[in-house]
Amino acid sequence: MSVLRFFLLVFAPAATALANPDDFQNGTNALNNGRYAEAALLLGRAYEQLQRADPPRQMDADAAAIALVAAYQFQGRIADAERVLQPLVKRWQESKTPYLIAAVESLASVYSLKGKWPEAVQLAKESLVFARQEYGPDHRSTRSAMANLAALHAQQNNLAEAADLLAEALVSARRANAGDAELLDILTGYGKIRIMQCDFEAAVVLLREAVALSAKFPGQDVASAEASYSLAAAYYHAAHPERSEPLVKAAIAKYEATAGPDSPALAGALMLQADLALLNHRLAAAEKLLKRTFDLLRNAFGTEDVEAAVVEARLGELALMSRNVEKAEPLIRHSLAVMQKTYHKPHPRLATAYSDLGALLANQGSYDEAERQYKSAIANFESIGYKGAPYIRTLESYGNILKRTNNKNEARQVLTRAKALSQSLLQQNVQLGY
Repeated sequence: MSVLRFFLLVFAPAATALANPDDFQNGTNALNNGRYAEAALLLGRAYEQLQRADPPRQMDADAAAIALVAAYQFQGRIADAERVLQPLVKRWQESKTPYLIAAVESLASVYSLKGKWPEAVQLAKESLVFARQEYGPDHRSTRSAMANLAALHAQQNNLAEAADLLAEALVSARRANAGDAELLDILTGYGKIRIMQCDFEAAVVLLREAVALSAKFPGQDVASAEASYSLAAAYYHAAHPERSEPLVKAAIAKYEATAGPDSPALAGALMLQADLALLNHRLAAAEKLLKRTFDLLRNAFGTEDVEAAVVEARLGELALMSRNVEKAEPLIRHSLAVMQKTYHKPHPRLATAYSDLGALLANQGSYDEAERQYKSAIANFESIGYKGAPYIRTLESYGNILKRTNNKNEARQVLTRAKALSQSLLQQNVQLGY
């Protein structure tokens, strides 16, 4: 959302100068509230009118183009987004026109969706260097560039780099007395990174502040929903589902009120609600939630999207829990194939996909091959220093396979390690001060 919020801050005041200000203003409002199909229709119409304007209104046309691209991205129309952005970015590279920095950040995001990570990171770095030189360290444009580069790093599991950028952005925002909307985005993004780093205490502190800040905004808002969902996720991973459940329900209600019931913005919160259902052994409810999530993502981004593949894997895991191996196999194998295409170096999602395949093979009685997949998963987790719950579950599964294959000493060592790591995670919760 950072590119969008930057765009609204820079360009919204110009709406009254447009050939059809209603299309532009209504389109940006729809975009900010997650109504992406409506936003694409209105902004596309405004963009076409401005391209034909006489006399030319280049800045206004660029404003509509950047907003339109955001709507396209959320609809999964990546080729359309790239087509609109490339001439804008080319002009920026030639002229370094300041307001076009938003187009550079948007194209970096589009490249990341296409798996073109080196190109995406290069553009995001160019944007940040330019913003620091043009605006200084405490300008919202610089912080926006930091947040966008941090998001790219997080997607590739470069969590230390992402955390450093967001910590710097947060310090800058406080120093500059940034607006509540911008501060909310930074706090939420930083809190998510802390969850990924398994630093739940820090995540809860950041996300509590974000939720408190979101209460200042009137009505429902996607950013408010994102803060509530992220805090719910922090509580869930910190083994406090009783605090997570009311927050995730509130987040889903906010998403549905603003973005509508068919928006892909709901995906993360619905998956978390499914996890909470599983904790209470409500398998049917969990499956229904996961199917809804998969349909939302598949309809928006297609079956080869990595987020859709994450949900597909969860449906495969659920099928294994129900002993439906035939149903689980195509889900788990396809999810792994998408992960392998998306991540070209170790990543927790890729490691989890190998672990899922190990579980599938174990259920099929192929214990030697299952052992190899678990080893691949463990090697992936350990190469990036990841010690979260998926790693612990993989160790437990691997230990149980070793017991089956009569490697009892090694099995004992692996299971003892898993138990120690699990206790270590639980000990973090004592420090949360609940």
